[in-house]
Amino acid sequence: MVTPYFPLVLYCIGSAGTLGTTMILSLISDALGILTLHTYVCYLLATTVFARLLKLIGSLFNLFRGKRRNILRNRTDTWNYDMDQLMLGSILFTLVTFLFPTVTVYYMLFTLTRLGIIGMQACLETILAFLNHFPLFALMLRVKDPARLPGGIELRLKISETSPATPLSTKLELVVRSFYPLRGVC
Repeated sequence: MVTPYFPLVLYCIGSAGTLGTTMILSLISDALGILTLHTYVCYLLATTVFARLLKLIGSLFNLFRGKRRNILRNRTDTWNYDMDQLMLGSILFTLVTFLFPTVTVYYMLFTLTRLGIIGMQACLETILAFLNHFPLFALMLRVKDPARLPGGIELRLKISETSPATPLSTKLELVVRSFYPLRGVC
């Protein structure tokens, strides 16, 4: 169903390349999220079925032990079950026991698929963040014209003596450095 539109999608992403690499990466990340939406729905279904199956196994195990969950007191109380209830419980427990490995495999499959998709999107987002915050201008300016980079302000105390009879006069001299040296102070 998607195969006929695949060249069109590639053309749109490629033509968005005129807007930059980050635009391409963003479109690929969004396309990955949209194209794998069905696996996310399957993951949600498998998670729901797996959780309900575990809850059902716990309830049937309590049935065999003669226990029942008391919601009002938030504890497990003893309970006398009829023979019909125990028979139905054994049939359901057998069914659930044989279904459990199948549901577990599907749960693991969709969980690992979802983790892989999240991992790919995380890699794309990390590359995107790196490209957005990379100080390319400052590095190129450092190589081309380092005097244009601000390096800081330094204040030096300047003491001047005019004659022994007059007191010392002090002034602050402002020294502006054009850039910080890379390998220590020269």
